[in-house]
Amino acid sequence: MTTPNNGNTPGGRDPYGGDSPYPDNPAGSHPENTGSSAWNPDSAGSAGTTGSGQSDFGQNSYGANGYGSNEYGSNSYGASGSNTYGQGGFGPNGYEQFDVNAAAGAAGATALRYHGQELTDGTYGDGATPHPINDPANNGWTHTKGNGKLNITDAFSWAFKTTFSNWKVWIVLGLIACAWQWLTMIVPTGVLGIVPLFVYPVFFSAALQQTLARSFGWGDIKTPAYGKTLGVLAVFFAVITVGMFVFLTIGMVAGFSSVDLNALPENPTSPEDFKALLPLLGPLLGSMGLFGLIGLLVSPFFMTTVWYASENNGSFGQAFSKGFADGKRNYLPLLGLAVLSGLLSFVGSVLAFLGLIIATPVVLLAQAHAYRQISGGPVPVEDEFPAQL
Repeated sequence: MTTPNNGNTPGGRDPYGGDSPYPDNPAGSHPENTGSSAWNPDSAGSAGTTGSGQSDFGQNSYGANGYGSNEYGSNSYGASGSNTYGQGGFGPNGYEQFDVNAAAGAAGATALRYHGQELTDGTYGDGATPHPINDPANNGWTHTKGNGKLNITDAFSWAFKTTFSNWKVWIVLGLIACAWQWLTMIVPTGVLGIVPLFVYPVFFSAALQQTLARSFGWGDIKTPAYGKTLGVLAVFFAVITVGMFVFLTIGMVAGFSSVDLNALPENPTSPEDFKALLPLLGPLLGSMGLFGLIGLLVSPFFMTTVWYASENNGSFGQAFSKGFADGKRNYLPLLGLAVLSGLLSFVGSVLAFLGLIIATPVVLLAQAHAYRQISGGPVPVEDEFPAQL
């Protein structure tokens, strides 16, 4: 029996002339995953818009001439032609590894089984094209292929709903974040301050898993790319630490060179004493403000880097190169996402840190959803697919 979304036989027809059970669509099948192929804004003509219903083993079925340059002629079942959704098609096996009609899918297994595999191929959907892992009955989400563009409203809307609908995971995670914030304020943590660096990979991985299946619990958390994710975070931590040191040094030098140190109060207690320190604090605060502004402006180029690493999507270096490309393509939307995430976290901190219980998971899930949109991965949506024309 052919399967409608494995990239091998369009339209459910038997390649040897007989009719497979489609279009009868037996139980357990997912004909909604057929249809128009993905759209690549950089090479819109390569994949085309033809799909399973356009032509049967003729022109442009599932890419340029299906299995090879000519159907069942030269190169038939030989060198692969242009794969569905672009070149490469998730590797040498195309989409067959994501066959939702396979035994695991029929048995009720969710898309969580794909976590740690590369779920993108460098091309993008059109906002309605089903992703190959789409299986609403088992996953609880309908998955479309990301169109490469960030919709901030969709990301935060999904994140808020998911935070409260799966509160046993995400509100508890928020409580952990809130408790840690209080601990660092009350007790000097010293070297323990880097502990979150080793915990964050687990949280990033959990957020990606939540985008794959509605039913998700603490026992489902897996981190197949823990080392790669930790490495990316370590690079960020090192760069930020060095940057802060450099800007603090510049601010201190500028501050001390602009005031008479002998005129500064030794033990400031009154408002006048603190006012006398302003010439010293001004350059220091200014340098840190400049550092923060620079960090904000360059953040779009690195916001998706850690998500590529966490999903095991490419090599360590590719996580940075893909993230940088995403930033160029979605600079303003990602900048907006960074600003909104920062504001939400700030408000959560101001509210006696209690707001962090909600803000932390919402920001994390919104960024995971944004990554799915931008990378062309499986985007979880609530609505069912529109009827295929």
